Amino acid sequence: MTLSETKKSINISKSSAYTLLTYVLLSHVLRVVAHMCSRVAVMTQGKIIEELSADDLRNQSAKTEYTRQLIQASRGKATA
Repeated sequence: MTLSETKKSINISKSSAYTLLTYVLLSHVLRVVAHMCSRVAVMTQGKIIEELSADDLRNQSAKTEYTRQLIQASRGKATA
């Protein structure tokens, strides 16, 4: 199942009868990502550059500068 953000909601494209599921959520809204996911992969230019837990995302415990800037930008504190 793939979840993809729309402007105002999440679109679920396929349902499944399994109890244990893995979702791929594509979003720029980090609040939604941290709420819906337990693990997060940050991508830039089509490549995963960092994997972290949702707790690390919420606590701003990123290892890469790109992820730190992404977190700051999502909180309205973008830096140059």
